[in-house]
Amino acid sequence: MTTGDDENVFVKDGELWIKPSLQDEKLITKNSVIDLTKQGLCTSTQFSDCFAVTNTTNGTIVNPVKSARINSKKGASIQYGRIEVVAALPEGDWMWPAIWLLPVEDTYGPWPASGEIDMVESRGNNYTYKIGGNNMMSSALHWGPTPDADAWFRTNDKKDAFHTTFTKRYHKFGLEWSEKYLFTYIDSRLAQAIYVPFNKPLWPKGNFGSATGNGTRIVDPWSQTGRPSTPFDQEFYLILNVAVGSTNS
Repeated sequence: MTTGDDENVFVKDGELWIKPSLQDEKLITKNSVIDLTKQGLCTSTQFSDCFAVTNTTNGTIVNPVKSARINSKKGASIQYGRIEVVAALPEGDWMWPAIWLLPVEDTYGPWPASGEIDMVESRGNNYTYKIGGNNMMSSALHWGPTPDADAWFRTNDKKDAFHTTFTKRYHKFGLEWSEKYLFTYIDSRLAQAIYVPFNKPLWPKGNFGSATGNGTRIVDPWSQTGRPSTPFDQEFYLILNVAVGSTNS
């Protein structure tokens, strides 16, 4: 559950902090309803994002952890250029920090057809976590005609912290993006996590086929632009968040 509370996102000694906290225990142990729309606090158009229930009979509970997610959508966006975020990632089991970008407009259709840029994703778990803990970070681009045809795995890679973790000190996490290429890096432009050249259209690289599993025809939403960087040729905005829990973190 994300909030705008000072408990979860605040500035301290000139630094921005995102700090998860535990939910009020009564909202978990007793029948409860959280309706952010009714409270005038919801910032999403999705009902499920703004409504949570604890039902002690069927075992449904309100998310036991609160955290924060902030973005620059109303203040700043970028179409080509460089972004650098200096940050120390959080340490602790089941934390999932991310520095990423989404398109300001869904020019080519809903996610992931209009793209997503993941500068940094990591985990708070230690090195024993099987898919990589706080000793690893990954970068990726998400792109595809439908959510079940997301070709992120074709533009994804990991970077090792080498005998330390990304929680021990501050690092400079960077993105450089042009009409010809996009790459992410750590501390130096020479230490790249992913490098994606835009020398050919992405659609053939995705190998998406002609139809989804249920027989729906797949349509190429990008090639008509004539730009190999499509869908990464629009304005994107920055997001910083620390997710907590779930079976993938």
